[in-house]
Amino acid sequence: MDYLINLGLGVLGSLLAAELVFRHKLWCTKIIRAASDRIADAPLRAIKLEEWNAALNETVGLTASFSHAIGCWIGAPAVAREAKLVTVSAEEKSAEENPTKSQQPEPRAWRIYNVIGVIIVCYKYSIRCAIDWIAREGRAIEGERGRGPGDDQER
Repeated sequence: MDYLINLGLGVLGSLLAAELVFRHKLWCTKIIRAASDRIADAPLRAIKLEEWNAALNETVGLTASFSHAIGCWIGAPAVAREAKLVTVSAEEKSAEENPTKSQQPEPRAWRIYNVIGVIIVCYKYSIRCAIDWIAREGRAIEGERGRGPGDDQER
């Protein structure tokens, strides 16, 4: 009975993994569309949607696609705030008001997103290293299989 349960869970896991692999671009596109909806300015929203979708099409792999889409969703409010700051500073420059008012500090959110980006890059690198290690170990094991029981001993 345990064998059937394990077999059923294995089949279910394989189906879910295949669904995730084959439809991840569609899901990432939906996440990016939701991220662009978080920007209030309609022209900026259209521009960012196009830019983010183009960047999504350039990504390769499941992890990279989801990290890009989630990063866009997390960073969308900061992009909207930055655009608002740029618009306000442009209006101030055109009115020739005090130039010190237009100097705004860097939003704190950008620093947090940079840290999150570094964590994601390190995570992806550690997965890549683990896959390389597994591949090397697999080749070493396959090389040992061709030896006979007495091949290890020198005569």
